[in-house]
Amino acid sequence: MMPDFRPDAEFASRWVTVQPSVGAYIRSAVRDAQHAEDVLQEVARATIEQFGSYDRSRPFLNWVMGIARFRILNYYRSQRGDRLVFQEAVLEMIERAHVEVAPSVGDREQALADCLERVDGRARDVLARRYDAGMAVGQISQVLGTTPNAISRLLYRTRLLLKDCIESRLRQKGVFDGRA
Repeated sequence: MMPDFRPDAEFASRWVTVQPSVGAYIRSAVRDAQHAEDVLQEVARATIEQFGSYDRSRPFLNWVMGIARFRILNYYRSQRGDRLVFQEAVLEMIERAHVEVAPSVGDREQALADCLERVDGRARDVLARRYDAGMAVGQISQVLGTTPNAISRLLYRTRLLLKDCIESRLRQKGVFDGRA
């Protein structure tokens, strides 16, 4: 049984700021969505437990990413049968890349959310089946009674529209850097 712990305002404020970047880092290293979510929860728990030892002269994101790296390595050690095993050096490179783009993640996520709201009809249905439900293109085509090629084309066109929409929104906010 976990002790009754209430994170203070400082911890909560810091965690909310870094959680999207930490989650993205974990999802880039752990392909299974449920396992990635489990690892993220482990990182959150460890961060809460170790927060008292956090050196406030260091960036919080870097500190949490270090915790995440070790949790990811532990995950792969426990999955010995898994073919994909990251070396720590590779995880460190991925970590640095996520830390570098972290300042723009919030703006990009908001732009994506806004742009997704504009997608409707069949395109929205196909996006939901592909990304929310994790269905393969062939499965979607069978359910919708069309060809896999038609679904692939619809996804391609929808992704292009989303990319253009996201870039436009980021330009409006003055944060577009050429990486949508």
